[in-house]
Amino acid sequence: MWLLEECRRAWALEDGVDPSVPDLLSEAERAPAFAAILDVDHPALARPGQSPRTIEPHVVGSWTGTKGAVVRTILESLVARLATRADEIETLLGTHRPVIHVVGGASRMALVMQWLADATGKRVVAGPVEATALGNAVVQWRTRGVVADLADARAAIARMPEIRTFEPIGSRQPWLDFAARLKESP
Repeated sequence: MWLLEECRRAWALEDGVDPSVPDLLSEAERAPAFAAILDVDHPALARPGQSPRTIEPHVVGSWTGTKGAVVRTILESLVARLATRADEIETLLGTHRPVIHVVGGASRMALVMQWLADATGKRVVAGPVEATALGNAVVQWRTRGVVADLADARAAIARMPEIRTFEPIGSRQPWLDFAARLKESP
């Protein structure tokens, strides 16, 4: 989410208005799918001060530079990378994992969570947003006898209304083809 936050900061400086994440996600949803990809792990993109202008040289594909296209490119690229990493982890472990858990602020982005389910072919369980605080609470619950054990605490958290589940829709192939575009670039 680093690149998205950096672009939001750049747009706020440029426009004098901090664009909201929901508005940017709405614009991204309307932008063309799989138009461009970038290596979100490229070391040059880890430096502070990123913006659409600094990201552009790393883009493979059609780049219009609109906010929606920039956000969609960043998020689709991130999802493609996460799907690749999930496959690599399964290969290393030698076992299939049917579920991916996402916690923190990104778990609120239903569009991205659905893309992640589609790209991995796995169920995505999104939330809680405040995972760190809940981890601390679990320790206190256990100490005070509110929950019997870790399994009991996990069951309580799973019943929270903010926890949402996303099932894959359709084939993973479009995502696999999209991710392969990075390997084909010069």
